[in-house]
Amino acid sequence: MHRLAAGHLFYRCLVFLHRCNWRFIDLCEDVSVLDSRIVRRFLGNSIHNLLSHLKKVEGKPLTFTLSGVYPERYEGMTVEPFFRLYECRYMVYWPVLSVQELQARQEQLAKEEKERAALDGMTADKVICGEQQPESDHFIRMENSRTGDDEGVHWREAAGWFSYRMKTNGKQVNKVRIRFRSEIRKDAKVWINGQEVGRLAGKPVSDISVGIFDVPASMQSNEQLEIKIGKGNEKVTPHIYEVRLVAE
Repeated sequence: MHRLAAGHLFYRCLVFLHRCNWRFIDLCEDVSVLDSRIVRRFLGNSIHNLLSHLKKVEGKPLTFTLSGVYPERYEGMTVEPFFRLYECRYMVYWPVLSVQELQARQEQLAKEEKERAALDGMTADKVICGEQQPESDHFIRMENSRTGDDEGVHWREAAGWFSYRMKTNGKQVNKVRIRFRSEIRKDAKVWINGQEVGRLAGKPVSDISVGIFDVPASMQSNEQLEIKIGKGNEKVTPHIYEVRLVAE
């Protein structure tokens, strides 16, 4: 049985500490929750009836079982105080959704999954920036560059530049697609095989922005392309999350 630490009650969410490893949880039959976080949904009308989902376990002080949990296979899990747990590192936030809100969320996840599958189908090669193995596999070169993460999403930025050697894998690649965080006073130049093709810049409109650049016609039959990203007019590039070669 899952054992969880009872945490503080916040508006529309509960905070718990989980004893187990991260894994994907399905919100519907063919859609997985993103970001490797365990997400459970309470089916109720409002935050005010949340305590009705907790039932005291007789003979065990401050120990409860939890009902009304989605997915249903986690029904009856145990909730207990934090001080009884040890060697636990992960916080889990549980949004509280009505049945209608859950359905809307499932539909949104299904839409996102469909779009992601379509993009993967067009992708010849990709690099997750800031992760050692993907960058090593793509022969990263750099000057004055560093890595980090935004709430678990890896990135690379540079006050100089960095580059990857990427394969077309038999596809007629005509686009380079770069996911980045658009920020004020940060911009970047993008080169393909030494030819400048555009810039990453602009005012922030969301946490994640996407820059799409045309691969010059003379390079679209190449087996490999070197994608280089370097600082533009500002002192440093934005956080770069992912680089893809795409055949649209």
